[in-house]
Amino acid sequence: MSDSAPKLTEVPNSPTTSSPRRAKVHKDPWPEFEREMDSAVDEVCVAHQRFSAVDGSRRTVMVVNEYSETVSKCDGMLQEATGVLQATIDHPEKFHATSDDIQKRQEKIIAWERRLRFPRQAAKDAELAFKKAQARHDLIHGTNSGGDNSADDRNAGDMGFIRDQEMEQRVIVNNQDQALTRIAVGLTTLKENATEIKTELVAQEGIMADIEKKMMKVGLRLDQTVKKVERLLDQASDTKKILCIVVLAAILLVLIVVLFQT
Repeated sequence: MSDSAPKLTEVPNSPTTSSPRRAKVHKDPWPEFEREMDSAVDEVCVAHQRFSAVDGSRRTVMVVNEYSETVSKCDGMLQEATGVLQATIDHPEKFHATSDDIQKRQEKIIAWERRLRFPRQAAKDAELAFKKAQARHDLIHGTNSGGDNSADDRNAGDMGFIRDQEMEQRVIVNNQDQALTRIAVGLTTLKENATEIKTELVAQEGIMADIEKKMMKVGLRLDQTVKKVERLLDQASDTKKILCIVVLAAILLVLIVVLFQT
């Protein structure tokens, strides 16, 4: 993985021949390379954001290797794009490239290089950190203490380091699974409580509807009774009016008692 921007070298043009034929025009590969490089650099930047968001102690061998491969692949594509630009500089007549086109392409490569600077450095730092961690692991387990260990011993140490990293990753995944399980249980409990509350509200609505119907019936009966009383009062004497008032009061009292009992 390179640390500096690709260098464009001045390659002398091939010797011209005395043939009067015009140089053959080739298809310019730059537009396709530019699209691919833009996509690859965007992918590296997204991977860099995800990689940087992970704590260094939780980065496994697989995570670091995957990130490093992504950056290395983009670096290789950048080298190819630089080669295409160099070919255009050496033979501009073959690609119909003007000096402005070449300048824009050089600026594009510089921009890609700047965007890849931090991802490339992060990959190098991560690889170095893992090498140090592996060295500490080998030192603890004695795989490098004698200086004359065989290849099998070194491979065994490497496999032990990888197994330790995998175990740490499994612990992290198990903790995440347990947290998700607790969240799922909590959501299930909330759903059950919400269902019970909804059922209770439906039952209360039914009770309130029954009370409202009974109140309407009682109101209608009272209206009818009042009208009958008014007719009787118009036809009766004072003594009968007093008696009717007493009777109506008693009826009203009975109705109130019946209403509260129901």
